[in-house]
Amino acid sequence: MELLDVDESTVRRLIDRGEIEAHGVGKRGIRIFLDSVADYQDARAIPAKSPVDKRRVRAQASRATHAAAEARLRESGILR
Repeated sequence: MELLDVDESTVRRLIDRGEIEAHGVGKRGIRIFLDSVADYQDARAIPAKSPVDKRRVRAQASRATHAAAEARLRESGILR
C-alpha cells in the first residue's frame, strides 16, 4: 500500500483482478509479492516511492527464512 500510495481496498481490487500477485496468510492476512508490485509499477509507469531491487528483496527474504529455520532448530535442540 505504501509503495503504491493507495488505499488497502485498491490493493485488494488489484489482487482480485490479478494485476498484483499475493497469497493468503492466516485467516485474513495477505502477503503481496514485491516482484509483482514492481512489475505493476513498471507496466503503468508509476514511479516507485522507493526503488525495489528484486535481487536485494530476494536476498533479504532468504536471510530471514534461514534465520527463522535456525531459530526453530535451536528451540528443538537439534542445533546449538
